[in-house]
Amino acid sequence: MSLKFGILGLLSDKDLTGYALKKEFDQSISHLWTASQSQIYRELNTLEKNELIFSRIEEQPDRPDKKIYTITPVGRTAFQEWLEAFPENLSSAKRDTFMLHMLFGSALPEETIRYQLHRFIEQKKAYLKLIEGVDLEAYYNDASRKELLDKRYMRFTLKRALMSLETLIEWAEWCLEEMKEDVK
Repeated sequence: MSLKFGILGLLSDKDLTGYALKKEFDQSISHLWTASQSQIYRELNTLEKNELIFSRIEEQPDRPDKKIYTITPVGRTAFQEWLEAFPENLSSAKRDTFMLHMLFGSALPEETIRYQLHRFIEQKKAYLKLIEGVDLEAYYNDASRKELLDKRYMRFTLKRALMSLETLIEWAEWCLEEMKEDVK
């Protein structure tokens, strides 16, 4: 399960609250892995029960106390072992509901398919704009050697996300053009 290791990876850099973890997921990992707030908290509870992380309460005078999570040595070891064990199959599982709908699109009116393709393009363009807006320079201010390496690998993942989104948009636009042709 990658959510577990996404959390351990983020906690290996710094201690975070559950809220801050969700924010980090949204800002730096969402192009790879998404998680809801409830999924993150559920996983935090499991990680703590398995002694991969621990939490402490930090009192705040004018606000509710906050729970801060820290990775344990056991958690660091588990994370490192996971990092070193690349999966046998390097492609993600194919479970694309949208494409399954497209496969059977001939059972729908073309207006419906066109509408869905336009929605697809809009969503991908919005996400592309979000990814293009990631400012790595600001994210890694006063970078140490480790942060510079982290920045390189973050760039690698962002570049793949950008290229994938651009290709998906191009594909959907091509589909719309193809739909203008008469089928004989």
